[in-house]
Formats: sequence, C-alpha cells, structure tokens
Amino acid sequence: IDSYESATDETSINIWKTDGSNWRVDVRKVDTNWHPGVHLYVRRTSDGKTKDGNIFSGTSYQEVNDIDRLFFYGVDDIRQIDVQLKLGGVSVEIPPDVYSTAVYYTVTTTD
Repeated sequence: IDSYESATDETSINIWKTDGSNWRVDVRKVDTNWHPGVHLYVRRTSDGKTKDGNIFSGTSYQEVNDIDRLFFYGVDDIRQIDVQLKLGGVSVEIPPDVYSTAVYYTVTTTD
C-alpha cells in the first residue's frame, strides 16, 4: 500500500456570516519536516448543511502544496462541510523520522 486515506469527515469546515456573498476556499500546507516523496491530497466529501447556500467543486482529490490553490467555492452560509485527506507515495524506502505538515484552509469573499 502506498497511500492512506483518512475518515471521510476528518475535517469539517464552517462558513458563516457571509450575508449571501460568494466565497472561495483555498488550501495549502506548511511543512515542518516533510519528505518530498510523500504527497498530501484533499477532497470535499459532503455539501454541508445549509438553508439557501450552494457549493461547487472540490470533490476530486487534488494535491496540496505550499501555494494557496482553489479547493472549492460557493455562496451563502454552509456548515459542516466534510473534508478527507490522503497520503500518497508512502514507502518503506522513506527514512524513518517524524514528518509533520499543517494544512490551512483560507476563506475569502469574491463579491
């Protein structure tokens, strides 16, 4: 096995107080100690809970790197948007160490 997936609801994102505005979520990672052969991927696994909001994109795995990239976008308030993570390139050939990275989700309005 060279990849590992988290639970489908590993992370939950809430977007509120949008006053009906359009918004986007960008994703990036900041490595503390990371092996270049290991790749981190993210995907949205739910549409969240909303009264009037809409959400688009992000349902296929995309690689997370050190530059903000569009993950998904939408309009109005949406809560409990579930996110799943996947590690790829995991191998016994990678030297043992404590590898660590932080994933950042940035919400910005686009109106």
